[in-house]
Amino acid sequence: FGHGEPVKSLAQFAEKLAEMPLVHQPGTTWSYSVSLDLLGRVIEVVSGQPFDAFLSENIFRPAGMTSTWFTVPPSEADRLTTNYGILGGVLLPLDPARNSVYLNPPAFPFGGAGLISTPRDYDRFLRMLLGYGKIDETRVMGELAVRVPKGPLSRIGGLARAVESALESRAVLSVGAGRLELSRSLIFATGFAPRYIPNICRRKPIR
Repeated sequence: FGHGEPVKSLAQFAEKLAEMPLVHQPGTTWSYSVSLDLLGRVIEVVSGQPFDAFLSENIFRPAGMTSTWFTVPPSEADRLTTNYGILGGVLLPLDPARNSVYLNPPAFPFGGAGLISTPRDYDRFLRMLLGYGKIDETRVMGELAVRVPKGPLSRIGGLARAVESALESRAVLSVGAGRLELSRSLIFATGFAPRYIPNICRRKPIR
């Protein structure tokens, strides 16, 4: 099929996506798609900001999430741990900390993937959802946006109820090999998956 030019922005991604045929007619079939990535571009157009800047200004800072980025800053690189997979009972390094893909900027900030974070920040994100958009008396999201999302989550009372259900069902499985393991339900309920866990054995404090 040959090789095309790499996409370098959400704007270019959206333009290229618009040229492709639909997989299904809208509203007829569920498909694991790139809709969240496209939504990132919608946010850019409506807000007039780059998607990563919008998240930082409107979600991360108000929620007190001080260690969540698309790229680990050089000053924080020593907190990054190796990501392991398990094959035949043997731990295999998938993303070595010293050469992690998260040390380099992505082609563009994806609307549906690619964030790196810490357990502390992820906990604050969940607490914000459980507070129906508020944390520590700070309003981060509109209450209606958390209570009544459209789609499957609306059947269980919105994002906050989805998080409660995930926590009640022991969605947090374990903390091991330097990574936080989460069930699919919790990740899908929030749309935010932690991928950057600080090495708590290091002397540098976790913020």
